[in-house]
Amino acid sequence: MTDHDLWKQDATAQAQLVRRGDVSPAELLDCAIDRIDRLNPALNAVITPLYDLAREQLASLDRDAPFAGVPLLLKDASIEVEGTPYFIGTSALRDIGYRSHRTTELARRLRRAGFVFLGKTNCAELSAGSTTAGMSPAACAAFAAALTSCAISCRIDVI
Repeated sequence: MTDHDLWKQDATAQAQLVRRGDVSPAELLDCAIDRIDRLNPALNAVITPLYDLAREQLASLDRDAPFAGVPLLLKDASIEVEGTPYFIGTSALRDIGYRSHRTTELARRLRRAGFVFLGKTNCAELSAGSTTAGMSPAACAAFAAALTSCAISCRIDVI
């Protein structure tokens, strides 16, 4: 399977490819980074790339986890990862370079499941405003462009 085909696979298929050894977690990550770098300038869906963190997470990846190595985008609200930028859609937090001081339980569970945090998606200020089926517009744009096979907004949505 080529990198050009990996983005077409859903999260469970990507995890299965890793388990079988058909693709490495690093290949999944590189494919997702390439799509984000190429398509995101027009979308503005991913506002905080976490590429270095994702590569660090690969080094300690539990290869037996159900979603080992599958890249995941996080909504920049509610889910905190210690040390990463956390703006909740506000320019005030962005301007002071605010970073999370904790990792939320949901983030810990997603990591135990094997997901690799690739970046954070844009959201309305303080995560308020209209959504589409509980998803932020940025998460919808990321799905439509298949930047990754899954993302989390208010809940996990898999394409």
